[in-house]
Parts: sequence; structure tokens; C-alpha cells
Amino acid sequence: MFGRNFMEKMTVGMMMAPIEEPDHRKNPMVEGRTFVFVDEEGDLGREARKNGKKWDPSKTFGFGLSVVNEKDIEVFGNISSLYKERKGITGEFKARKAESSAKIMMGLKIRIIGAKTYGVYVDKIKDRPKGWNDERTDGSDLQIEMLYQAINSVMTETRSDKVTVIIDYHTAYGQKKGDNKVTAMSEPISEKNGKEVVCEIATRRYRSQMETNDVVVHAIHDRKQDHSPWASLVMGQRIIRLDKNNDLRKNQR
Repeated sequence: MFGRNFMEKMTVGMMMAPIEEPDHRKNPMVEGRTFVFVDEEGDLGREARKNGKKWDPSKTFGFGLSVVNEKDIEVFGNISSLYKERKGITGEFKARKAESSAKIMMGLKIRIIGAKTYGVYVDKIKDRPKGWNDERTDGSDLQIEMLYQAINSVMTETRSDKVTVIIDYHTAYGQKKGDNKVTAMSEPISEKNGKEVVCEIATRRYRSQMETNDVVVHAIHDRKQDHSPWASLVMGQRIIRLDKNNDLRKNQR
């Protein structure tokens, strides 16, 4: 779809541009059915163990979201699929394993097709939202409430009346199939935003789209933890921080 020389020239040009946060409200999504692809980044804990060994938890926790018009979801999925094909990857694509230049190139492709990208996160070190360190608040409840707020932050910036939200599965959401904490969000989000919103757990049908969205998810980590903002900036990702002015306690909706 894009020649390598064209992509390299575009990337260099955008990296030389002034660094600023995009305001998606100046260029809202067009009317028509819209898809939102969502996955989490980081962990909720202060300390974690893997295979019996202690490892440092992430400094942030958040969600990467891609807002894509229905007509563009196939092209959106092809961004990661073509990369896998070129690299001979047969399993799942993981952005953290890709080289920085590849993530920048894919980020630019995401922007060119008109997708809107967001990173909604919490800094776990300072100015945490209400409820973050409340022992009475279960970790899964924090994640659900944060997911709810992340999705709503996107809904207010799109004019689409029909929105399908595809969310990567996590045990905090309950069972994979049928009614769960994700599907239960559909009605309150619809009512709050005056839209027809359907939230569901991702299936293999949206595998390529979720893999492309992983570039968006990992861009939060690169920007906020590794101080490598280029993939995030090139794709035009809007960063939204939830801080002490936000409330993540259960039933605060």
C-alpha cells in the first residue's frame, strides 16, 4: 500500500515537526458505524512475581484505543498482517518485540488511513486517581472502572451514532463468552453518550485488528516509561491521564 521510500520520507518529516498533543475534536470521525479496538498496557500491582521470581511492576497502567471507521477495518488489520508476512511471523504479533523503526512506520500507516488513536493511563507513582490505593477496592474493579472511563473518553470525541467496541480478553472481565463485565458496559455507555454502543470481547474474527492495535497500546509504554515518544507522536495518539481529579472507586458512575 505504501512504498518504503515514501514511508521513510514521511516518517522523517513528521519526526522533525514540533511535538504537540493532537486535538481530535477539531477533526471528528465521520458519521457511520465505527469500531473501537481496546487492550490494556502494564499491570495494576506494586510488586509482582513470575515463575517464583520477583520483578518490578510497570510504572503506568492504561489502555490503548484505536477508533476506526467500518470501511477501514480491513486495511487497519493489514498493517500488522503485512509486517508479519514480511518478517515470517506465524504466531501472534507483539509490538514490544518489533524494532522501533517498524513501530514508527506502522504508526504512520495507522494515521494515514484516518484512524484515531488514544492512550488513557494512570501514573502509579504520583497523583493517582481516587480509589487506586484503597484496599477496599478490588483490582479487577479498578480495571473495569478505568476501562469504562477510557471508552467514554473516546465516545465524546466521535460523531458516530453506532459504535462497536472490541476489547481484548482479561480475566478481570469474567467469562469469555456470553454476558460478562464487558457486555454489561454497553447499556450505560450508550445511555451516557446517546449512541448505540455494543461492547464485546475480541474473537479471532478481529485478530489482525487487535494485533495492529497492539502498536497503539505499546506506544503508551514507549512514551511514558521508555521516553521514546516517536511511534505515539507519528500516529497522532492523544494521551489522556487519569489523576487525582478522577475517581475509580466502584459504582462512581
